Amino acid sequence: MPFAASWSAVDCFPIDDLLLCVRAQNAIENAGIETLGELCKCAPCDLEEIGAGPYLEEISAALASWRMTLSDKPRPKPKPKTVPKLRRTAISPKHRPKPPHPLPEPPPPQCAPRFEPPKPAPAPAAVIAAYAPPRAEPPKPSPAPRPNPGPQVPSKPGPRLPRWWESPGHDANRNLTWTPTGYRPVVEPEPEPPPKPATPPDADFEWYYVRNQWVQVPLTLFDHHYRSYPRMMFHPTKDPVTVNSQEERDALGEEWSRKVFAK
Repeated sequence: MPFAASWSAVDCFPIDDLLLCVRAQNAIENAGIETLGELCKCAPCDLEEIGAGPYLEEISAALASWRMTLSDKPRPKPKPKTVPKLRRTAISPKHRPKPPHPLPEPPPPQCAPRFEPPKPAPAPAAVIAAYAPPRAEPPKPSPAPRPNPGPQVPSKPGPRLPRWWESPGHDANRNLTWTPTGYRPVVEPEPEPPPKPATPPDADFEWYYVRNQWVQVPLTLFDHHYRSYPRMMFHPTKDPVTVNSQEERDALGEEWSRKVFAK
């Protein structure tokens, strides 16, 4: 293994060059030993104090490969620094240092007097009386206490008043009406239709109730809803017949119609 030119250079080599195990190297570095020269100044008892005693043989073998050994004398321990104690001595009031003489107060600054607006003249007595607040009236005597009427019989509860969510203006109550038991839906009775007008026997129309009124609707408007031909024709006094064309229908006469007559 190559060596440095002098042993002083070898002493400056770091501990990492010994290739020790991690625990042994950490114990040595935690004790503040960083170079080989500082490690050679330590004795086996010093290594046991810093926690490297189990690795004493490994450290000695590593130093022997560098032709170095541990020291026989323990490493001198640094003396703890001592703080000198302060000596307290009693000082008589006679020999105590006197405080410095206080400085005189500076004179007030010389400046112009503060401007004050002139005070208004007092108002005359008539003006004061006109704008004076009215005098407070004396308090009225309190009324005499009423005699105790004795125990009263509770009256019957009246109808329940509507709540705020049951008010007529509420969105959910626009179509409701108020009753003593709460709101109920407004049920408007449907108006009864007027009586149906009379229909002549030879009428070619039929009465229909449309938009609250009776309207005459011709029967020809409903021909397309039924079968055109053959169809049955009715007479007030004769039996019904069946026609197969418009010509047969016209040949029967105006007394025949499609309306059924009760006998």
